[in-house]
Amino acid sequence: MTRDSRTRAARSGGLARRDFLARTGRIAAAATLAGASVPAVHAGEDPTIRLALIGCGGRGTGAVANAMNSAFGPVKLVAMADLVESRLKSSYKNLSERFGNRIDVPADRRFVGFTAYKNAIDCLRPGDVAISRPASSGATAKTARS
Repeated sequence: MTRDSRTRAARSGGLARRDFLARTGRIAAAATLAGASVPAVHAGEDPTIRLALIGCGGRGTGAVANAMNSAFGPVKLVAMADLVESRLKSSYKNLSERFGNRIDVPADRRFVGFTAYKNAIDCLRPGDVAISRPASSGATAKTARS
């Protein structure tokens, strides 16, 4: 750009092309640096993978044990559900002894009965995991008759 064209741009109240590019380049660089200095942290974000176990027999309990060794982040069991209370208690005892405080299932998040799975799932947040092991083909469920 010649001196004449700069003078004309200055007289008309506009910016010369070079001045415009220089200013916008500085603004873009400043905005980029400002964005880089702000930490990418979300308030209250918890990276823990929360699990609900539905079906507390040997396979379901084993699946939770395998999940506890996940390389994708910390894992915590937060709810359990089964049709049979003794199976739920046994699974809870075994997992608690093995994994300690990573089994965070107080009595109010241990569910028994035909609708127990719904209650366990309700304890989860979006993105959490429900581990479900359906009863084997030889298993039977007893129902109370009036």
